[in-house]
Order: sequence, then structure tokens, then C-alpha cells
Amino acid sequence: HLKRLDESLLEINHYLTLEPFNVDAYYHKGFILSNLRCYDKAVEAYERVLQINPQFINANYNKALCYINMKLYEQAVTELSVVIEKDECDLHSLYKRGMCYIELKLYEKAICDYDKVICIDKRYSSAYYNKGVCLSKLHKQKEARRAYIKAIELNGNNEIYYHSLGSCLMKLGRNKEAIAMF
Repeated sequence: HLKRLDESLLEINHYLTLEPFNVDAYYHKGFILSNLRCYDKAVEAYERVLQINPQFINANYNKALCYINMKLYEQAVTELSVVIEKDECDLHSLYKRGMCYIELKLYEKAICDYDKVICIDKRYSSAYYNKGVCLSKLHKQKEARRAYIKAIELNGNNEIYYHSLGSCLMKLGRNKEAIAMF
């Protein structure tokens, strides 16, 4: 798999010597570099895409994913915000930005993004779960409990949801109920 990616990268680099303003070639180069976990070089490729065509929002999104993998959450928020500004219903960008806000300990902002995700797709269990995480961090255990329960209703196969609900119930002093979650 890696050999094929390396070969593709060589082909794209050669093509770019012939067509130095080809947006699609730079975009694919960024995608390949990202798959090779060369995130800093992928970011450079996506930046080149945006220099040529600033409206190519998939480049902003993929650039944000690179920043997330590099744990550069503030930069990721910036890129995701560009995407959301152009499409306020971009579910994946809202969700990912919420994740970045959690990493930055900006829980209220994360909750706002998860509420938007839930408004768009009421069956997005991990949005309820992450909202619960934020609420728990803000010491709002009753609200967190409701979010965890909804996540479990939508996806009862995720052990982390049960564990988090159990921890939340313990914080609420409901130890007997909590034990059943572990």
C-alpha cells in the first residue's frame, strides 16, 4: 500500500512540473501525503490548492484534519471555521471543530457545535456523547446524564458510553445505578 502511494506521489510530482497550477494534482498530493502521515507536507500541498483556488473548501477541511493529527487544534479550528462559514450545515466540520474545542478545553463552544450537529442529524450518537463529556467537564452532571442516555439509546453497543454514564451517575451519588453501567 505504501509503495503504491509513493509511486503515485512521484507521478503527481512529475505531473506538477508540467502543470504547476493544477489544483486537483495538488489536492491529491496532499491526500497522499496525509495517508503517508507526512502531515506538514500535506498542509503545504493544501495551502497551494488554496492559493490557486481559495474556494476549494475540501482543502480547508483536509488541512484541518492534518492539523488535528499534528495536535495543532487552534489551527484546525481556523480551517474548520472557514468551511463552516461557507456551509453552516457541514456536519463533519462542526463535529471535528467540537472535538478541537474539547482538546482546547473550550467546552461551551464545543457544546454549541454539538448542538448544531444534533439539530442537523438527531441520530448522531457520538455528538450526544461528546456533548455529555463537555457538560460533565463543566460539572453539569444532570445534563451530561441526559446526553449519555441519548447516546446509548442511539448506539447501545459502545462501552465508552456506558462507562461515562456510570461515572456521571457516581458523581450524582447514584452509586447503585452507576455499578450497572460498568
